[in-house]
Amino acid sequence: MNTAFNTYMASEGMDTIRRLCLQKGTLLRLSPKAWLCRTGEVYPYIAYVKEGLLRHTCPHPRNDRNCSVGFAFEKELVADYPSCLYAQPSETGIQAVTACTLLRLPTEELLRFITQERDGDRLARRWTEGLFVQVYRRLLDTYRKSVEERYSELMSRCPRLTETLTLKEIASYLNVTPETISHIRRRLLADEQHHEHI
Repeated sequence: MNTAFNTYMASEGMDTIRRLCLQKGTLLRLSPKAWLCRTGEVYPYIAYVKEGLLRHTCPHPRNDRNCSVGFAFEKELVADYPSCLYAQPSETGIQAVTACTLLRLPTEELLRFITQERDGDRLARRWTEGLFVQVYRRLLDTYRKSVEERYSELMSRCPRLTETLTLKEIASYLNVTPETISHIRRRLLADEQHHEHI
């Protein structure tokens, strides 16, 4: 698992929500490219990824393709959180990249836990704060860092990411073309080889 990819998963309370999915979730299997939910649907569930990899997508404004805007790895949670928590139409679609095994928990079970448990509100707040910080930093990085810097930092945090994601998926996540990522990879490799010979 790429534990450094979704940094909010280290937030206080996430282990508790994982356990809740494991205890009360319903088993769901998805084949590659199957949709857990589509953009615009209300999807009142959160799921624990027991096996597999899923991606969050949003429609491209100028063609029929879906952009990859996030991923959920094994032992992580996956949901469109506004749709899950507030019964709003989903802003993203969630699609299986590989064959997936999930444990799906209805939102009502999660909300029941939050309202009934002594520390439920605090844990929910820590969870949403962690998610906000991750998204906020990513937003700022699109303005303050070059594509090469963002790619290098992503590979530094998640060195095994290329074992699970294609170049096209990584490029889509960074909002560039696959050719741009290929160019960056060649340049970084050339720099490494140059330094090895110094």
